[in-house]
Amino acid sequence: MIFRLISNIFKLANLEAKLAMQTLPWVIGLLMLMVIILACSWITILTIFFYLLIKLNLPLLAALFFILILNLLILLILYFTLTRLKKNLFFYGTHRQLKRLTY
Repeated sequence: MIFRLISNIFKLANLEAKLAMQTLPWVIGLLMLMVIILACSWITILTIFFYLLIKLNLPLLAALFFILILNLLILLILYFTLTRLKKNLFFYGTHRQLKRLTY
């Protein structure tokens, strides 16, 4: 009875792993397409900002500099957010517990 239950669980895990292997390339491909569309959208938004700045009689270099500063500020915010979130990936609690067990 128990062996049949364990066998069924392993069969289910095997089928789900095969389904995941078939799904993964589609997910990766669609994510790549989303990144391309997102990059195109960001370039379009920056172009619109640039056009508006030129229409406001800002010199060409000043408008380009403004867009550069905007991109660098967003990049800086994303960098600090990612470095803060990265700390959650190191399993500090588990590491601490394992360390306590070995001493």
